[in-house]
Amino acid sequence: FGQPYLKDDHFLTAVGSIGCLCSGLSRTLWGSMADCLGTFRTIELVSYASPVFMILYTLMPENKGAFGFLVCGQFALWGANYCLYPPIAAFLFGEQNMGTNYGFIFFVFGVSSTFLIDICGYTSIRFEVLNLAFAGIGFVGALLNSRLRYLTADIKDE
Repeated sequence: FGQPYLKDDHFLTAVGSIGCLCSGLSRTLWGSMADCLGTFRTIELVSYASPVFMILYTLMPENKGAFGFLVCGQFALWGANYCLYPPIAAFLFGEQNMGTNYGFIFFVFGVSSTFLIDICGYTSIRFEVLNLAFAGIGFVGALLNSRLRYLTADIKDE
């Protein structure tokens, strides 16, 4: 997405590399936050922050600083998935079934992402429009996460 706006390949490569580091390092932050706030509250926070970052990402592609910050922020938010999904899968499906369900969750995520990328690639819809549509879907997901937290509030989280 950044290439049409930022013609600096070195910068884009550096942002992608730093973003990967942010994903890895953020997992410690998300784990600590889950220990303090609870896993469901933390994933709820991430669920609301992700669409906001997606919208801002679309609105500021020419600004190198904002672009770099938002890409690294998105990577950090994605890192939360890898940190928080295992305890949520164990909580919802039981520890005995956690491995299978966690694997299935990411299998479905991978298949659906690949399918959506391929389908969207064949449309003439601009990236910005698709990104805003997916941000809207993300807000619906955040609302569903809020509902899940409410439904599990009587059960011990952790």
